[in-house]
Amino acid sequence: MTDTPENDPAFPTAVLNGEAYSGMTLRDYFAAAALQGCLANADLIQKIGASPVDLSSIAFEFSDAMLKARKGNPNG
Repeated sequence: MTDTPENDPAFPTAVLNGEAYSGMTLRDYFAAAALQGCLANADLIQKIGASPVDLSSIAFEFSDAMLKARKGNPNG
């Protein structure tokens, strides 16, 4: 997913030494929050046997769902 109006930078653009930095996207920010929630439940992770790759994929699935919900279309 690329930067689109639905996937704007999560934080305002900063200018440092004349260069603009947009930072992470909302998709990345939402995925980080989802991953943090997953990692907070270590018992569940162990129970389902999820690998870091599995958890990362799950986090981005949640992130994509949140972006769709922001557009008022949570089902697609």
